[in-house]
Amino acid sequence: RRIDSLSIRGRDFAAVLSECSPGRTANTDWKYVNSVNTLFLAGELDEKYSTIGKTWSTSREPVAYVELPRVGHAILMESPFDVCAVIDDFLRPTNKKAEEGTSLEL
Repeated sequence: RRIDSLSIRGRDFAAVLSECSPGRTANTDWKYVNSVNTLFLAGELDEKYSTIGKTWSTSREPVAYVELPRVGHAILMESPFDVCAVIDDFLRPTNKKAEEGTSLEL
């Protein structure tokens, strides 16, 4: 499923990834990140970003970290519905989560 999804997208996908790469953004872009309101998503198969996410989730000012199983670097391409569910859960007010009794486990 992963390979099929990625092989269809081709050059447009590569161009987007290239321009949005953290290597092309300045370190100062992260200077004002508020860890209380930060969600870090990474795929289990993406060694670089899953390591960063785990580190940030246990830092002095931890961020919320979710690791998507069986997903690599292209999380939006490989698992778009799971990404949407995680973001929805993160943005949902805490009291509403408690009322609904929802918890997200992937």
